[in-house]
Amino acid sequence: MTENCSIVIPVFNEEEILEKRIHLLVEDLKKRFKDFEIVLTENGSVDNTKSIIRTLSEKYDMVVAEIDDEKADYGQALINGINRARFEYITIFELDYLDMVFLQKSNELLSSYDLVIGSKKLSGDLDRRPFKRKLFTWLYNTGLKVAFSYKLTETHGLKSFKKSKLAPITNGCVTRHAVW
Repeated sequence: MTENCSIVIPVFNEEEILEKRIHLLVEDLKKRFKDFEIVLTENGSVDNTKSIIRTLSEKYDMVVAEIDDEKADYGQALINGINRARFEYITIFELDYLDMVFLQKSNELLSSYDLVIGSKKLSGDLDRRPFKRKLFTWLYNTGLKVAFSYKLTETHGLKSFKKSKLAPITNGCVTRHAVW
């Protein structure tokens, strides 16, 4: 396991779970890493999410608020968060799906690979997201498979990568809304 890492989390209208999930994540990461940061990259929320992110970044030194007041754009939020991250190893999490087993295994694999992609679909009972979120993921990915012969299990799977290798590609992406 590396001594440090950046966790980038795109956040959109998450006021109900944001504070509790970040508190739990901070406590868990303190046990695993010497130094880490959590980059909360806000994605056009219309609820109280932006305010909560600012409060969390004041409360915790390791929480970074990356707030873009432009139109909601998942892809741009990820690009902003990746660019803001300061460590070489970056993991993309979703706020409602923080998989510490994936984090540990992917960080180990990054010593040999530049990119590790996980999937909520392949994790079986580890996916404790609400049924509605699971259904949306399934419908969205089924649509991609039918329309574009998409072969991966999902678009919003967990990812870990080396910033030096992926940032140049990431900054070349032209993404909008729900895809990166």
